[in-house]
Amino acid sequence: MVSAASIVAMGFTVLVSFVLPLAVPVFLCVTRRISGRVVLTGLSVFSIVQLFIRVPLINWLSTTQWYAQLSQNLWLLGLLLALSAALLENWGRYAGARFFVRGSSSYRDGLAYGLGHGGVEAFVVMGTNSLNNLTLALAVNSGSIENLSDTATAAQIEVVRTALIETPAVQFLMGGIERVLVMAVQIALSLIVFYGIRSSRRAWVWVAVAAQFAVNYPIVVLQNSSMWVVEGYLALCAAAAVVVIVKMRSVFARTPAAESMEEK
Repeated sequence: MVSAASIVAMGFTVLVSFVLPLAVPVFLCVTRRISGRVVLTGLSVFSIVQLFIRVPLINWLSTTQWYAQLSQNLWLLGLLLALSAALLENWGRYAGARFFVRGSSSYRDGLAYGLGHGGVEAFVVMGTNSLNNLTLALAVNSGSIENLSDTATAAQIEVVRTALIETPAVQFLMGGIERVLVMAVQIALSLIVFYGIRSSRRAWVWVAVAAQFAVNYPIVVLQNSSMWVVEGYLALCAAAAVVVIVKMRSVFARTPAAESMEEK
């Protein structure tokens, strides 16, 4: 039997990956606190730069001998993965804000974009897996897991059953917590980019690039370390992001929207 604690942890992760990314933006849009168009822009730009550009490119590179050699060195692999994500996502933020929601450079717009960006990321990274885990765990406990697939062998089903039973509940829980932490980081990065647009200074986009690289690079390098080391570092980054989110509200209020985006 899969423990009740594991079931609850899986349910929490499903909630964070599916329900909250949809419910929070919808609520804020209905109450007219944020723009639905900006939320959708954040969702769309993340999908374009990650799902249609970066991920296919990384998958193609992974078939090459060059990448195989690079992946043996986590320091170099981290450089490639972290830098590509930071560059594409943050310049994607800039392009999305400048060309798809032109004139949207308020604090609420940055918040809305971050919710769209972070929400779809939560769904892509953790959503499907967390729902599958919960479905399979319930099937294990009800004794119906053998009926879920006509193609899986008895040995494969047993591997899945054993993994679900023996994996600590905290490991399922951390998937959801990680998405909450990453959401805070994505909102902070979006606010930094939107402030760059508001103040007509592209240099702030590079600040966001550097900040995201500083978050992602150690996580890649530390991937073989304890889960607590990686998640602890991410928690520190999220705490810093929350400070940025709070402080940026007054910074936006003091900065009038620029009429153009000429470099300063």
